[in-house]
Amino acid sequence: TLFGDATLDLNFANNLSLTDSVSSNNLVTFSRASSGTYVDSDGLIKNSAVNIKTYSNDFTQEWQKLGASILSTNNPDPFGGLTATRLDLPFVNARLQINSTSTRGISTFSVWMRLVSGNDQITLLLQTSPGASTGDVVAVTSEWQRFSTTQDVDSGGGIQIRNTTATPAVIEVFGAQVEEGSTASTYIPTTNL
Repeated sequence: TLFGDATLDLNFANNLSLTDSVSSNNLVTFSRASSGTYVDSDGLIKNSAVNIKTYSNDFTQEWQKLGASILSTNNPDPFGGLTATRLDLPFVNARLQINSTSTRGISTFSVWMRLVSGNDQITLLLQTSPGASTGDVVAVTSEWQRFSTTQDVDSGGGIQIRNTTATPAVIEVFGAQVEEGSTASTYIPTTNL
């Protein structure tokens, strides 16, 4: 076959990452010194989307677990891989959180979620400033869906994935993204950059 002897298979179209399908390692390192721009179909100059959430799919990095626990990290994800994280949110306000992001202005926090068992009401929070608690309650189903919340951030608020009710919830999460603008763009995987 044409690709039978391949030693590098990025398969970007299926898993939206630069992970080699043969060795399961990330063999490509990429960074850019500044945000890119492009000209859209109306002739307007736009900024290219940038995910400012480092370790975008590693929920063991950076996230504080306040009443929440990570049950496993190698679960089926929305793109056919085994990189989703299973979370236990056993009571109201149990959550994963990051206290501060570097975003300012109109910003969007998005993440894929799937309900495993229990309560389906989860709050996605993008704080408008430290201590502020503005977010959206979403109904998570047993099918993978991408959820987002958009807020006007004025002083580096954090992000949260929080149980909304007293009923325990077990969910799976994949691909956290924080970006400028009012719409979630295509998922941009990040590591520690």
